[in-house]
Amino acid sequence: FFLYTFLGSVFMLVGLIYLYQKAGSFALADLYATPLSATEQMWLFFGFLIAFAVKVPMF
Repeated sequence: FFLYTFLGSVFMLVGLIYLYQKAGSFALADLYATPLSATEQMWLFFGFLIAFAVKVPMF
């Protein structure tokens, strides 16, 4: 169970670190102003999707 949830947390952590590196801040105004390509948006979407799908009980 621990490894399963840890793996989900890693996807979220990587996504958040990437967003911070691109925007330089976690402020919503800065995140909105940050240009992301379609590929970057896709990778971030699937990373957060996996992270939240692991965290939410889906039984």
